[in-house]
Amino acid sequence: MDTFDHLWNTDTVWLNTAQYGIPPAPAHQALDQALHAWRTGTGDPLHWGRAVHDTRTNLAALVHAPAQDITLGAAVSQITGTLAASLPAGARVLVPQGEFSSLVLPWLSQADRGVTVRTAPLQHLAESVRPDTDLVAYSLV
Repeated sequence: MDTFDHLWNTDTVWLNTAQYGIPPAPAHQALDQALHAWRTGTGDPLHWGRAVHDTRTNLAALVHAPAQDITLGAAVSQITGTLAASLPAGARVLVPQGEFSSLVLPWLSQADRGVTVRTAPLQHLAESVRPDTDLVAYSLV
């Protein structure tokens, strides 16, 4: 069986990936290269665009979705806020009980437009989707 232990080099056991993930070695190397390009003014916006395109394409293949349906952002709240503001008035959202507030609050903030949020236990989330459910939001962490 292949292991991925070589991708992380920490001085301790790390279990808090939901809040503070330790990057694997290739991600850290890519960050170092990007920071160097930024600091020295040698960054290439075309390279950044290709990286975004490749990331979107690879994720789409992984989850069997069209690449144009994949969006990328810096934070869950940033993307969720944009999606929440784009929901039609009166939309109904389903989230798991105990979900992170950064994923729930953007939907709740649309209450003045009639958007409602309903919760269900995570283990029953799929069976809680009803014909009147417009959107299901949950984190994989």
